[in-house]
Order: sequence, then structure tokens, then C-alpha cells
Amino acid sequence: MKRTGTPDPIVVVRAHSDDDLNAMIHVRAAAHPQSARPRLDNLRHNLAGNPDLAYLVARVQDAPVGCGFVDVSHASAARAHVLVTPQARRQGVGTALLARVSDHAHTAGLVELEGPIRADDQGSLQYFERRGFTKSGGEEAVVLDLAEIGDLTAEPPAGLRIISRAEAPDTVEGMYEVAREAEPDIPGGAPVRPYEVWRANEIERPSLEPELTFIALAGDEVVGYAILDSLRGEPWHRLTAVKRAWRGRGIATALKRAQIQAAQKRGFARLVTTNEERNRPMRSINRALGYRPKPGLSTIVMRGPLLLRANS
Repeated sequence: MKRTGTPDPIVVVRAHSDDDLNAMIHVRAAAHPQSARPRLDNLRHNLAGNPDLAYLVARVQDAPVGCGFVDVSHASAARAHVLVTPQARRQGVGTALLARVSDHAHTAGLVELEGPIRADDQGSLQYFERRGFTKSGGEEAVVLDLAEIGDLTAEPPAGLRIISRAEAPDTVEGMYEVAREAEPDIPGGAPVRPYEVWRANEIERPSLEPELTFIALAGDEVVGYAILDSLRGEPWHRLTAVKRAWRGRGIATALKRAQIQAAQKRGFARLVTTNEERNRPMRSINRALGYRPKPGLSTIVMRGPLLLRANS
């Protein structure tokens, strides 16, 4: 990229092809090398299952220098994210992506964007603060080093069974009933997703292995579940959920112990998760199990106005 004279044009396109999706993966790896890179099959799956989702790629001289997404399926604000490689910052790439993200949201009738920014990325935080964004939440990242803990038993509370989804594939609708109670109870949580959207994200996503999803059963009733997402060999926890009437009985801890035990058997080095900073019960469970803060993976959720162009 030129440093003097007329700058090279920034070309932002909506991602459809594998070349575009691989460009997004390249940007993510360059900007956040400490994180597991997205999987190509997951990105394809996300696009195929959500017509309200748009992926964007920014290039200069055909080289990928930025990426972003915008999901306009939420009624209150578009869920969005913009990311620029370190060497391409402060050259208009982020603003070009933000303008395109805003265009998509504006077309859908939305007036605000909301999305995560790395908590240690002061440049990006200041960039969005200057544009009227304010903090609306935060996700604290914690990591469990599996080499530092011994074998864990996964004994369930009395009267309950904990099994993998591979052993009970007919429990998916029961899991959704748990999600309908649990997701709105998370601080900053979104409204309940339609079943088809939830299933696409929590069951059919290519990196979700049935052997790494665990179900808590009281008789035939699903009362809780926990999901691990295999991202290029490094598993990340997704939601651990328990029905309201069954909370406070150790079910979430037992589900997590089952996940830890399965991860150890697979030979994984660590488990990673993020918790909404106001979600004290889950943060307490993770702390008791030995998870420790990983500030470099924590995020701050920012919310603010669209960046509309003069002719909008």
C-alpha cells in the first residue's frame, strides 16, 4: 500500500465465494493471531442459513486488508463487526467497511449498530467512541489449561443423567425449550431466536460435534445442556443453559465437568470461553473449576449510530 501520493483505492465487496471467505480468514489471522481462525465450512454455513447476514471484504491492490459482517435479523440494532489488519489501519479501510455495514443496516430500517471490540484494542475503541459509540456490555474471556488439572468425575446431581447428544439425537427440541428460557436471562441477551435459526447455529454448525455437546436429563425431560465448538482444534464453550426451575442444583457445573472430561480424552490443550461480565453465576462456576482470565481474548460490546453517507 502506498504511503505517499494518491492512495490506492479501497474496494469493499460482499463476500460470496470461497476466495472472499478465505480473505476474511486471512484478515482475522493477521489482526488477531492469538485467536482460533474461523473455519471456512462455518462461514459457508452461516451465509447459507441466514439471509439477513452479509460478510464484507476490503481489498487494496487485490490484497485483503479488512473484513466485516452485519446481521440485520435483530429488531433493536444490527449486529456488526469491522476488522482491519494492523498494517492497513489509519488509511480509511475501517471507515469504508463501516459505511458499507451502515448501508446494509439502513436499508433494513435500523438506526444503530452493536458489536464486539477486543478489550485491549485501544485504537479501535477510540475510533468508535469518536463516532458516538458507547459500551453496552462486555465478554470476559477465561481459559482452562487441561494439563494443569487432574481427572474430573462428571457425577450428575441425584436423579439426573448427563449424556452426549451423540447418545441422544432426539433431544434437540428439548434443548431448544431450555434455550427459550436461558438465552433471555443472560445479561444483554437477545430475544429468543426462532427454532430454525437456533438449530442452524447450535446444532447444524459444522464445527459442533454431537460428542462434545452434553445434555442433562430428568427422566425424558431435557433440563440443561452445554455445547463445545471445535474451532481448528481449539474448543470454545458456547452456551451452558439450565431451565429456570432446575437452577441452583449443580447441573451447570456437572455439564461443564463432562465437557472437560471429554476434552481431556480428545487430547485438547485448553478450553476457552467468554462470559458476559454481569453473568456472575457462570463466572463463579468457571472460577471454581479452574478457569483463569485471558484478557487478550476479552471483548467490549459497543453500540452506536450508523455511518451514513451524504447521499443516503
